[in-house]
Amino acid sequence: MFPPFLSIDNFTHSRPFLFFCCGLVGQFWTHYAKIQYRYAVIPIILCCIFVIALFRLYDRMTWGKSRTIEWAKEVVVITGGSSGLGRVIADTYRMRGVNVAVLDVNTFKAESEEGLENLRFFQCDIGDVAAVQKVKGMIEQEVGSLISFSV
Repeated sequence: MFPPFLSIDNFTHSRPFLFFCCGLVGQFWTHYAKIQYRYAVIPIILCCIFVIALFRLYDRMTWGKSRTIEWAKEVVVITGGSSGLGRVIADTYRMRGVNVAVLDVNTFKAESEEGLENLRFFQCDIGDVAAVQKVKGMIEQEVGSLISFSV
């Protein structure tokens, strides 16, 4: 496992370009200051570390402190989960032990009743705000509290 500052998922597609620019700045600096490139390596490395620190600070300010998720305690609400991609997502979360609430106009047809103890189906048209508010109350009673649910 890589340390967090070397992990590729901490970087977007634009950050390698910035490090490339740091190297170019070092090249221009050595050319115009008439010093050897080996003496410019330390400022270039410090510039890269500074850029990494700025992006880490930006990510922290934008997204806040990350939290560990205990999926067994979470409730995931999936709209359109009785068929298609919504069904695949609902089954994936269900197999991982997450409490899943499926909202759909169509009825939920299960192949078998095995493993459906953490899945609840609520027939609801999500275009009707009053129906969604009613189902939200039912979900909180039957499945558990929701962290974020906006209509």
